[in-house]
Amino acid sequence: MLVAFAPVLGVDSKWPSEGGNSKSIRATELMMEVNDCLFEGWNEYTKGTHCEEWPDGSSAETHIVRAGSINDKPEGDKALGSPGGCHHCYCPATKYLHPEVLFLPKLGSDVFSKMLKVATSPLNIKFIARDAEGKRTWTGTLKNYAECRAAAGGVHLLYNPLSEIINSDSHQQMLFDFLHGVDKGMIPFTMRAAMTMCIAFELEIRKPGVTLARIQRRLSNIMAVHEGIVPGQIMNGKHSCMFSMNGHVCKTFAHIHKHKGETHCTVRGCDMQLLLLVMPFVLDNLFQNEVAEW
Repeated sequence: MLVAFAPVLGVDSKWPSEGGNSKSIRATELMMEVNDCLFEGWNEYTKGTHCEEWPDGSSAETHIVRAGSINDKPEGDKALGSPGGCHHCYCPATKYLHPEVLFLPKLGSDVFSKMLKVATSPLNIKFIARDAEGKRTWTGTLKNYAECRAAAGGVHLLYNPLSEIINSDSHQQMLFDFLHGVDKGMIPFTMRAAMTMCIAFELEIRKPGVTLARIQRRLSNIMAVHEGIVPGQIMNGKHSCMFSMNGHVCKTFAHIHKHKGETHCTVRGCDMQLLLLVMPFVLDNLFQNEVAEW
């Protein structure tokens, strides 16, 4: 069974940015409510066996289990904790490229036990209340919530239906979308790696900042409007390249360098794919004159 939800949330620009009913907490709550509706009655339906008939006519008592969940990476981080990290084991980001090193598997029961311990501590329990419908709400500030959630490993504190699903493990069965694994993960890593030697060279020739300035200028030139050979002819860069880039996309190289590989929130996965296509042209002979002099 595949279930998809459109990315429409009941959050608008007028929603408060602070307190327990803030935009970020409300958005997470809506996602949890969607999961709650999706798995409503699931435990009752799957706690026993079902007699299923197979195409060859035979029948057998069968357990129905959840094979896994495919989730968007940022939303999955809110549900499972460890933002930006591995949800299947305790491997740190620095060891991702070392498959010979083994780490213990990360179990949902352990993660949610830690979350419950932190949320019910005397320091944080005073901020948790219940509304008229009996749902847990956060009465402290957004800063209080961020500190408490960080202590709990990044897991959403108020309600998480994934911890209550039987015969499954929320972390071991979680899969993530291709976009955040490659388009927002490997591509920025490749772009940052390509700039490493360029920035090392600019420091050697004592011209700090020239790398990002030239990359920015080349991207701007790619998308600029130029006069054609025929008088009156106008050549638009976005028509020649078959795509357009906004200001944040053009500044992606600088943003990745400044924020250690992270892209701006408005830059989409498809934007990163297009930047990867033009990257060879952007970096071609970037220091041609300086290398000749050096």
